[in-house]
Amino acid sequence: MMRFTRFQSLVLLGFLFPICLFSQSASDGFMKPKGQLDIALSLNSETAKSYFLADSTQQISFPSSTIGTFVSYGLGEKLNLITTLPLVNGELQDLSLLLKISLFDGLVGDQLLKANFSLGGSLPASSYRTDIQKAIGQQLTQAIGIGNVQWHFHDNLFVNTSLRLNLAENNSTFGSSLKLGFIKDKWYADAWFDRQVALNDTDYKFPYQADSLSSTVIVSDMNEVGISYGRLGGTVYHQSFNTIGFFAGWGLTLDGRNSWDITRFTVGLNYTPLKN
Repeated sequence: MMRFTRFQSLVLLGFLFPICLFSQSASDGFMKPKGQLDIALSLNSETAKSYFLADSTQQISFPSSTIGTFVSYGLGEKLNLITTLPLVNGELQDLSLLLKISLFDGLVGDQLLKANFSLGGSLPASSYRTDIQKAIGQQLTQAIGIGNVQWHFHDNLFVNTSLRLNLAENNSTFGSSLKLGFIKDKWYADAWFDRQVALNDTDYKFPYQADSLSSTVIVSDMNEVGISYGRLGGTVYHQSFNTIGFFAGWGLTLDGRNSWDITRFTVGLNYTPLKN
């Protein structure tokens, strides 16, 4: 029989990227018990080395910084509320709100299996620009659906698979991720790979780039661009006190289309007030 502590029910921060979620989605395979509140704050440092265009790579680099906020609350034993809001280079980006419902949480044989589904959306929290080279987002209003299946085995290990669909007018994306995690005592660690595929073929053109000969539409506003990428990274978390834990993370972009080649380092804390 598998053993689980209060710490193992925590939902760790889904790290946020200036254009979209950097790693996985804000919804993972864990559910919060009723009445439990988690507040996570992260400080992220990113360095862009180049930009993946449709058929080439533009060599350009710049630093960026993000303060991420993540709040999750257990509305019930099988229903959670999640909200995220990043501050990127001093500007608010997109506010997201999700409801997550547990579909299954029980033993299959002698192993624990969890499944949940999240539904919600996101919208711009400020009128940030999308027509500049260092655009911090796409100014999209989106409907979001995320499904998670998580299998726990050998007491301390788990594997999570996730599928997500972001629907926006003329600019939708499909994503999938795979995560291998480890939980023991007050420690948590994971390694993940995430893939996003744009469902449109609109490409970005730098103002100084020559016209492309490709058949796809070329624009200079990130709002209309279809963003695809493959990314990998990892997270380490320690529950240092009863109500406070600290985490560190790392991630990089492997490939993409209309996507920055980003390396990111993250540090942060998670605060969980004790219930009365």
